[in-house]
Amino acid sequence: MKLIVLLFSSLVLLTACEGHEALQVSADNSAGIRGGEIVSAEDSVARKVFHLRVGYDKTQATNDEGATVYKWRVTTCTASALTPRILMTAAHCFPETTDLLNVDVIMPDGTKEIIRGQTYMTHRLYNKEDHTADLAMVLLETSLPEGTELVNLPSKGEDLGLTSIIAAGYGVTSSLVTPNGGTLRKTVLDVQKYDPLDEMIVVNQRGSSGACKGDSGSSALYEKDGVTYTVGVMSYANFQVPNGKKPESIEKCAFEANYVNVQFHLDWIHAVLKHWANE
Repeated sequence: MKLIVLLFSSLVLLTACEGHEALQVSADNSAGIRGGEIVSAEDSVARKVFHLRVGYDKTQATNDEGATVYKWRVTTCTASALTPRILMTAAHCFPETTDLLNVDVIMPDGTKEIIRGQTYMTHRLYNKEDHTADLAMVLLETSLPEGTELVNLPSKGEDLGLTSIIAAGYGVTSSLVTPNGGTLRKTVLDVQKYDPLDEMIVVNQRGSSGACKGDSGSSALYEKDGVTYTVGVMSYANFQVPNGKKPESIEKCAFEANYVNVQFHLDWIHAVLKHWANE
Protein backbone atom coordinates (compact mmCIF):
# COMPACT_ATOMS: atom_id res chain seq x y z
CA MET A 1 0.00 0.00 0.00
CA LYS A 2 1.19 3.50 -0.74
CA LEU A 3 1.23 5.84 2.24
CA ILE A 4 0.66 9.60 2.21
CA VAL A 5 1.42 11.73 5.24
CA LEU A 6 -0.48 14.90 6.07
CA LEU A 7 2.32 16.83 7.76
CA PHE A 8 0.75 20.13 8.71
CA SER A 9 0.32 21.73 5.28
CA SER A 10 2.62 19.47 3.24
CA LEU A 11 2.31 16.05 1.59
CA VAL A 12 5.05 13.41 1.71
CA LEU A 13 4.90 10.22 -0.35
CA LEU A 14 6.27 7.10 1.33
CA THR A 15 7.06 3.55 0.21
CA ALA A 16 4.66 1.60 -1.97
CA CYS A 17 3.85 -2.01 -1.07
CA GLU A 18 6.38 -3.96 0.95
CA GLY A 19 9.82 -4.43 -0.60
CA HIS A 20 12.75 -6.55 0.51
CA GLU A 21 15.70 -8.50 -0.83
CA ALA A 22 15.77 -12.29 -0.92
CA LEU A 23 18.00 -15.10 -2.22
CA GLN A 24 14.83 -17.01 -2.89
CA VAL A 25 11.18 -16.03 -2.81
CA SER A 26 9.41 -17.21 0.32
CA ALA A 27 6.62 -16.02 2.61
CA ASP A 28 7.38 -14.90 6.16
CA ASN A 29 4.44 -15.92 8.36
CA SER A 30 4.94 -13.11 10.86
CA ALA A 31 2.51 -10.43 9.75
CA GLY A 32 -0.79 -9.59 8.10
CA ILE A 33 -3.47 -6.91 7.82
CA ARG A 34 -3.26 -4.52 10.79
CA GLY A 35 -5.49 -5.54 13.67
CA GLY A 36 -7.38 -8.14 11.70
CA GLU A 37 -8.21 -11.72 12.64
CA ILE A 38 -6.15 -14.51 11.12
CA VAL A 39 -8.03 -16.21 8.29
CA SER A 40 -8.14 -19.99 8.58
CA ALA A 41 -7.55 -22.20 5.56
CA GLU A 42 -11.20 -23.29 5.73
CA ASP A 43 -12.49 -19.70 5.52
CA SER A 44 -13.84 -18.82 2.07
CA VAL A 45 -11.83 -15.56 2.17
CA ALA A 46 -8.64 -17.65 2.01
CA ARG A 47 -9.87 -19.05 -1.30
CA LYS A 48 -10.60 -15.57 -2.72
CA VAL A 49 -7.52 -13.55 -1.67
CA PHE A 50 -3.97 -14.44 -2.75
CA HIS A 51 -0.41 -13.45 -1.87
CA LEU A 52 1.28 -11.79 -4.86
CA ARG A 53 5.09 -11.59 -5.01
CA VAL A 54 6.81 -9.57 -7.72
CA GLY A 55 10.56 -10.05 -8.23
CA TYR A 56 12.75 -7.47 -9.96
CA ASP A 57 16.42 -6.40 -10.26
CA LYS A 58 17.49 -10.03 -10.74
CA THR A 59 21.20 -10.72 -10.24
CA GLN A 60 23.29 -13.89 -10.48
CA ALA A 61 26.02 -15.01 -8.08
CA THR A 62 27.94 -18.09 -6.99
CA ASN A 63 27.64 -19.40 -3.42
CA ASP A 64 30.40 -20.95 -1.27
CA GLU A 65 29.66 -24.38 -2.73
CA GLY A 66 30.13 -23.10 -6.28
CA ALA A 67 26.44 -23.30 -7.17
CA THR A 68 24.69 -20.54 -9.10
CA VAL A 69 22.14 -18.61 -7.05
CA TYR A 70 19.82 -15.78 -8.03
CA LYS A 71 18.85 -12.75 -6.04
CA TRP A 72 15.81 -10.55 -6.52
CA ARG A 73 14.29 -7.57 -4.89
CA VAL A 74 10.73 -8.60 -4.08
CA THR A 75 7.56 -6.55 -3.73
CA THR A 76 4.73 -8.09 -1.69
CA CYS A 77 1.12 -7.33 -2.57
CA THR A 78 -2.32 -8.96 -2.48
CA ALA A 79 -4.65 -9.94 -5.33
CA SER A 80 -8.05 -11.50 -6.03
CA ALA A 81 -9.25 -13.63 -8.96
CA LEU A 82 -11.86 -12.54 -11.51
CA THR A 83 -11.41 -15.73 -13.58
CA PRO A 84 -9.41 -18.93 -12.94
CA ARG A 85 -6.40 -17.32 -14.71
CA ILE A 86 -6.89 -13.58 -14.25
CA LEU A 87 -6.22 -11.68 -11.03
CA MET A 88 -6.78 -8.03 -10.18
CA THR A 89 -4.40 -5.98 -8.03
CA ALA A 90 -2.79 -2.50 -7.85
CA ALA A 91 -0.63 -1.05 -10.63
CA HIS A 92 1.97 0.33 -8.22
CA CYS A 93 2.85 -3.25 -7.22
CA PHE A 94 4.87 -3.56 -10.44
CA PRO A 95 8.28 -1.95 -11.02
CA GLU A 96 9.38 -0.94 -14.51
CA THR A 97 10.86 -4.40 -15.09
CA THR A 98 9.56 -7.63 -13.60
CA ASP A 99 11.73 -10.77 -13.48
CA LEU A 100 9.48 -13.02 -11.39
CA LEU A 101 5.75 -13.18 -10.71
CA ASN A 102 4.42 -15.71 -8.20
CA VAL A 103 1.00 -16.16 -6.61
CA ASP A 104 0.66 -18.14 -3.37
CA VAL A 105 -2.63 -20.00 -2.96
CA ILE A 106 -3.68 -21.42 0.42
CA MET A 107 -5.56 -24.70 -0.05
CA PRO A 108 -8.41 -25.82 2.23
CA ASP A 109 -6.11 -28.34 3.91
CA GLY A 110 -3.65 -25.57 4.82
CA THR A 111 -1.03 -26.40 2.20
CA LYS A 112 0.25 -23.78 -0.23
CA GLU A 113 0.51 -23.93 -4.00
CA ILE A 114 2.59 -21.49 -6.06
CA ILE A 115 1.23 -20.43 -9.44
CA ARG A 116 3.47 -18.55 -11.87
CA GLY A 117 2.27 -15.41 -13.59
CA GLN A 118 2.58 -15.24 -17.38
CA THR A 119 2.18 -11.49 -17.84
CA TYR A 120 0.48 -8.44 -16.40
CA MET A 121 -1.17 -5.24 -17.61
CA THR A 122 -1.42 -1.93 -15.78
CA HIS A 123 -4.24 0.51 -16.47
CA ARG A 124 -3.47 2.70 -19.47
CA LEU A 125 -4.23 5.84 -17.42
CA TYR A 126 -2.18 4.85 -14.37
CA ASN A 127 -0.17 7.73 -12.92
CA LYS A 128 2.02 6.84 -9.95
CA GLU A 129 2.33 10.48 -8.90
CA ASP A 130 -1.34 10.99 -8.09
CA HIS A 131 -2.58 7.36 -7.89
CA THR A 132 -4.88 7.77 -10.88
CA ALA A 133 -6.20 4.40 -12.13
CA ASP A 134 -4.02 2.36 -9.76
CA LEU A 135 -5.19 -0.94 -11.21
CA ALA A 136 -3.45 -3.93 -12.79
CA MET A 137 -4.44 -7.37 -14.06
CA VAL A 138 -2.30 -10.51 -13.92
CA LEU A 139 -2.59 -13.43 -16.34
CA LEU A 140 -1.45 -16.71 -14.81
CA GLU A 141 0.40 -19.45 -16.71
CA THR A 142 -2.11 -22.03 -15.48
CA SER A 143 -5.51 -21.90 -13.83
CA LEU A 144 -5.85 -21.55 -10.09
CA PRO A 145 -6.20 -24.93 -8.34
CA GLU A 146 -9.58 -26.47 -7.67
CA GLY A 147 -11.08 -25.15 -4.46
CA THR A 148 -10.23 -21.50 -5.02
CA GLU A 149 -13.07 -19.02 -5.49
CA LEU A 150 -13.64 -16.03 -7.75
CA VAL A 151 -14.88 -12.59 -6.76
CA ASN A 152 -17.66 -10.92 -8.74
CA LEU A 153 -17.72 -7.50 -10.35
CA PRO A 154 -20.50 -5.07 -9.39
CA SER A 155 -22.75 -3.39 -11.94
CA LYS A 156 -21.66 -0.11 -13.47
CA GLY A 157 -23.35 2.93 -11.94
CA GLU A 158 -25.41 0.97 -9.39
CA ASP A 159 -25.47 2.65 -5.98
CA LEU A 160 -24.50 -0.15 -3.61
CA GLY A 161 -25.05 2.01 -0.54
CA LEU A 162 -21.74 0.87 0.91
CA THR A 163 -21.40 1.45 4.65
CA SER A 164 -18.66 -1.11 5.31
CA ILE A 165 -16.30 -3.44 3.45
CA ILE A 166 -14.28 -6.53 4.33
CA ALA A 167 -10.55 -5.87 3.99
CA ALA A 168 -8.29 -8.91 3.66
CA GLY A 169 -4.60 -9.01 2.86
CA TYR A 170 -1.13 -10.43 3.37
CA GLY A 171 0.53 -7.19 4.49
CA VAL A 172 2.29 -6.25 7.70
CA THR A 173 0.45 -5.51 10.94
CA SER A 174 2.09 -2.10 11.37
CA SER A 175 3.95 0.44 9.25
CA LEU A 176 6.53 0.60 12.05
CA VAL A 177 7.72 -2.99 11.52
CA THR A 178 9.83 -4.41 8.72
CA PRO A 179 8.99 -8.15 8.41
CA ASN A 180 7.56 -9.33 5.12
CA GLY A 181 3.87 -10.06 4.90
CA GLY A 182 2.70 -13.63 4.69
CA THR A 183 -0.24 -14.28 7.00
CA LEU A 184 -3.74 -13.60 5.67
CA ARG A 185 -5.89 -11.49 7.98
CA LYS A 186 -9.26 -9.83 7.51
CA THR A 187 -11.23 -7.05 9.18
CA VAL A 188 -14.36 -4.96 8.63
CA LEU A 189 -13.88 -1.24 7.90
CA ASP A 190 -16.44 1.56 7.84
CA VAL A 191 -16.82 3.42 4.55
CA GLN A 192 -16.34 7.19 4.81
CA LYS A 193 -16.84 8.13 1.18
CA TYR A 194 -18.46 6.21 -1.64
CA ASP A 195 -20.18 7.08 -4.88
CA PRO A 196 -20.38 4.70 -7.87
CA LEU A 197 -19.21 7.59 -10.08
CA ASP A 198 -16.17 8.53 -7.94
CA GLU A 199 -12.74 7.05 -8.65
CA MET A 200 -11.90 6.35 -5.00
CA ILE A 201 -13.62 4.73 -2.01
CA VAL A 202 -12.33 6.04 1.34
CA VAL A 203 -12.51 3.90 4.50
CA ASN A 204 -11.89 4.72 8.13
CA GLN A 205 -8.79 3.14 9.72
CA ARG A 206 -8.63 5.28 12.87
CA GLY A 207 -9.58 2.28 14.97
CA SER A 208 -7.38 -0.71 15.69
CA SER A 209 -7.48 -2.30 12.25
CA GLY A 210 -6.99 -1.61 8.56
CA ALA A 211 -4.87 -2.19 5.46
CA CYS A 212 -1.12 -1.57 5.66
CA LYS A 213 2.08 -2.18 3.68
CA GLY A 214 1.80 -5.32 1.56
CA ASP A 215 -2.00 -5.10 1.41
CA SER A 216 -1.76 -3.08 -1.82
CA GLY A 217 -3.98 -4.58 -4.48
CA SER A 218 -6.26 -6.32 -2.00
CA SER A 219 -9.97 -6.23 -2.70
CA ALA A 220 -12.56 -4.34 -0.73
CA LEU A 221 -15.03 -7.21 -0.44
CA TYR A 222 -18.77 -6.66 -0.28
CA GLU A 223 -21.24 -9.46 0.35
CA LYS A 224 -24.86 -9.34 -0.73
CA ASP A 225 -27.36 -12.19 -0.91
CA GLY A 226 -24.58 -14.75 -0.51
CA VAL A 227 -22.49 -13.31 -3.37
CA THR A 228 -19.05 -11.73 -2.82
CA TYR A 229 -18.19 -8.69 -4.90
CA THR A 230 -14.92 -6.80 -5.24
CA VAL A 231 -15.85 -3.12 -5.08
CA GLY A 232 -12.39 -1.61 -4.55
CA VAL A 233 -8.65 -2.25 -4.90
CA MET A 234 -6.32 -1.05 -2.14
CA SER A 235 -4.13 1.83 -3.35
CA TYR A 236 -2.82 4.16 -0.63
CA ALA A 237 -3.39 5.62 2.84
CA ASN A 238 -3.37 9.10 4.33
CA PHE A 239 -2.06 9.74 7.82
CA GLN A 240 -1.52 12.68 10.13
CA VAL A 241 1.54 13.65 12.17
CA PRO A 242 0.64 15.42 15.44
CA ASN A 243 2.64 18.43 16.57
CA GLY A 244 5.93 17.42 18.14
CA LYS A 245 5.98 13.96 16.58
CA LYS A 246 8.40 12.61 13.98
CA PRO A 247 6.87 10.93 10.90
CA GLU A 248 8.92 7.77 11.45
CA SER A 249 7.32 7.33 14.88
CA ILE A 250 3.73 7.44 13.59
CA GLU A 251 1.58 4.42 12.78
CA LYS A 252 0.95 5.36 9.16
CA CYS A 253 -1.91 2.93 8.61
CA ALA A 254 -4.15 4.38 11.32
CA PHE A 255 -6.06 7.13 9.55
CA GLU A 256 -7.71 6.65 6.14
CA ALA A 257 -7.30 4.10 3.34
CA ASN A 258 -8.15 4.75 -0.30
CA TYR A 259 -9.43 2.00 -2.58
CA VAL A 260 -9.71 2.41 -6.36
CA ASN A 261 -13.43 2.19 -7.15
CA VAL A 262 -13.95 -0.87 -9.35
CA GLN A 263 -17.27 0.47 -10.67
CA PHE A 264 -15.47 3.55 -12.05
CA HIS A 265 -13.11 1.37 -14.12
CA LEU A 266 -15.41 -1.45 -15.26
CA ASP A 267 -14.97 -0.65 -18.95
CA TRP A 268 -11.19 -1.14 -18.74
CA ILE A 269 -11.51 -4.27 -16.59
CA HIS A 270 -13.94 -5.91 -19.02
CA ALA A 271 -11.74 -4.92 -21.96
CA VAL A 272 -8.74 -6.75 -20.41
CA LEU A 273 -10.87 -9.79 -19.59
CA LYS A 274 -12.02 -9.92 -23.21
CA HIS A 275 -8.45 -9.41 -24.50
CA TRP A 276 -7.15 -12.37 -22.50
CA ALA A 277 -10.23 -14.57 -22.93
CA ASN A 278 -8.57 -16.85 -25.47
CA GLU A 279 -5.05 -16.95 -24.00
